Amino acid sequence: MKLISMLLLVSAMFLVQLVAVSSAPITLIVGTPYLFNKFDYKVDPNRGAELSPAFQQQHGQFGQNLVNSFGNGNL
Repeated sequence: MKLISMLLLVSAMFLVQLVAVSSAPITLIVGTPYLFNKFDYKVDPNRGAELSPAFQQQHGQFGQNLVNSFGNGNL
């Protein structure tokens, strides 16, 4: 009786170890569930065009003065 219970215990431990090892590569390939979360952000496609004149006035037409303004704390 002891032999049978010991054999069942060892086989159960082996089965658990086998499942744990075989499922690891699947999670590496598929990734974590956090990759599949849905995020909803309100997006205004015209917002960049609206902000462009103010940006150009402050930083130059192509942003030439943008790097200079980093040291002034104007992020």
